[in-house]
Amino acid sequence: MPKLTTHPSQRVTKMLAVGNSGTGKTGALAALAEAGYTLGILDYDSGLDILRNATSPAAQDRIFYETLTERRKMVAGQLVLDGMPSVLPNTLKLLNDWPELGPVSTWGPDRVLVLDSLTFFAKAVFEWVEASFHYRDRRQSYGEAQRRVENLLGLLYSPVIPCNIYVASHLTFIELVPGTLKAYPAVIGRALSPTVTRYFNTCVEFHIRGIGPTAKRVISTGPTGTVDVKTATLPSAVPGELPVETGLATLFQALQGETK
Repeated sequence: MPKLTTHPSQRVTKMLAVGNSGTGKTGALAALAEAGYTLGILDYDSGLDILRNATSPAAQDRIFYETLTERRKMVAGQLVLDGMPSVLPNTLKLLNDWPELGPVSTWGPDRVLVLDSLTFFAKAVFEWVEASFHYRDRRQSYGEAQRRVENLLGLLYSPVIPCNIYVASHLTFIELVPGTLKAYPAVIGRALSPTVTRYFNTCVEFHIRGIGPTAKRVISTGPTGTVDVKTATLPSAVPGELPVETGLATLFQALQGETK
């Protein structure tokens, strides 16, 4: 029977990062690259410019990425998909064998698999489902897309993927109780959003503290009143708020008990 000292959480961190656009979810990854981690980024937002500007040449050499977006064209004044959607199958192909890094199932604790963002990935899954199944009832498309997104979350959560995981997501507000709105990760439809955090032992919120010239981007590890954040360590082991510039490296160290 395994001892708790050998639990995988001692070696790797699987984290959900939520926040509105522009709060620093992508730029914060610079701290991990600077700390020596190798990053494999599944880029669905085409928003990696900040990493180029926020990292040293040595850190940039540890960042690998694949930008995954659909081709589109104009038809009768409308922007539509150009051909069969490819984001979902290409994502699975990369997980099975990333050209420079090999199968994700062989990655170790010195690597971080990044999914940026879950929101855009879920949208791509929905488009693939609609193009593949042609359900007459669109509710079936939503259900099938949610199932496939949740299956991927389950895979990332499982020991089959033995590396660190960082999943970024935008926020959506859902009225579960009349008159009361609550923030959840933005995916497809309402049913899946409240369940996403179940697949992560650590969930942090990115937001902007203050306004104007003194405003700063921060990572909250404690309750904010917006999102149900949590960390896989005692609250006393990590500050309740961390600067975006260095916060992820600090948090990974606190969660794993030592630097990489």
